[in-house]
Amino acid sequence: MGYHLGVDLGTTFVAAALSVDSRVEMFTLGDRSVVTPAVVYLNTDGELVVLFRGSDVIAAGDVVDMTTYPILDVKAGGTIDGELVALSKVIAMAAPGPQAEGGTVIIPGHGRMCDQADVALYRNMLTIIRNTVQYYKNQGKTLAEVLALKPSEGYDQRWGRTSGPWTTRDFITAIYQTLPVNGPVYFTMKNSTLVPSTATPPAGKVF
Repeated sequence: MGYHLGVDLGTTFVAAALSVDSRVEMFTLGDRSVVTPAVVYLNTDGELVVLFRGSDVIAAGDVVDMTTYPILDVKAGGTIDGELVALSKVIAMAAPGPQAEGGTVIIPGHGRMCDQADVALYRNMLTIIRNTVQYYKNQGKTLAEVLALKPSEGYDQRWGRTSGPWTTRDFITAIYQTLPVNGPVYFTMKNSTLVPSTATPPAGKVF
């Protein structure tokens, strides 16, 4: 049994959200109110994003990973577009500080704490990689051919891994598997794709 815990930081009034095997329980301690959005993304064991508005803190879990590319649990229904939708919702929930720096504190599943701008840059990078893989897939390229083209090469030095439980090859493979045949090259919140990759693509620009 696994669990994820989100805690309201920085105040004497603590509120917590506990996700146990995809079941969510809310705990309010003191008089701190808690705003709980819908679950916007599920990966390995059920990932919950919680906004603690009183403290301006978002516990993002593994939706945001400041150390590597995000894990996409394809077997559990995870997709690259689902990840991008979740990141977009985290960005929408957050508020920037002066000159777009600081503001809402976002606690990632791994790595340093970040802000709205950091998550936006992370999402934009993943979107570029996703669009590139979709473009190659629409050309009829196989997974092996796409891997050989290294669609994430420009970001691998910072985010990639060549060993361990989740490598760059695993990430690109998961993207390829969860994108449809002849799907929209440009990701938008309106044309996010479905699983499996053979699904009929929704309306959108197709190349």
